[in-house]
Amino acid sequence: MTRILCVDDDQALNECIRELLDDLGYEARGVLSGADCLYILESQSFQPDVILLDIMMEPMDGWETLKGIRGLPASARTPVVMVTGKIPTAEELNEFVSLINGYLVKPFALQYLGKEIDHVIKCVRKKDELMERARTVIGDEATLNEFCRLQCSVPTLERLSINVGKDLIDQVALARDRRRLDELKQRLLHKP
Repeated sequence: MTRILCVDDDQALNECIRELLDDLGYEARGVLSGADCLYILESQSFQPDVILLDIMMEPMDGWETLKGIRGLPASARTPVVMVTGKIPTAEELNEFVSLINGYLVKPFALQYLGKEIDHVIKCVRKKDELMERARTVIGDEATLNEFCRLQCSVPTLERLSINVGKDLIDQVALARDRRRLDELKQRLLHKP
């Protein structure tokens, strides 16, 4: 059973999302702060398969919590979906896009949440398979790091472009990154 950790300081919304996730067949837990999230992850009392993370929380916001999540060995690779009413700024996208796996803007249709979680899990599995192949095919560390960055950021930016609007995303840079990712994937697929 897929385990989901919901991190949102709005207790009513947190409970609503958890109940929906339980109804959809997930094992869901909720916490009301970034500090509680990091405590659970650090203590390994609940090891989620996906983290749903609000941005606008006090005193530790979602971006700071995200940095903490990525800094913990037990959760460094756990998929994170930002679930928030805040449209990201260009600066936030530049800094954090390679650290997140999805972005849902509140309000959203609750039935869409399960679809987003399933999509993220499927993408992460595919990315992990490609990364394993990349480690054996790509010889240099710099290219492997570039592939890893693009494997995370391009799909997230494409989905953000659809969900929050193309004006927010630098479409020229996204097209360039998409081409480069496609080149690296072709290199992986055509080598023994």
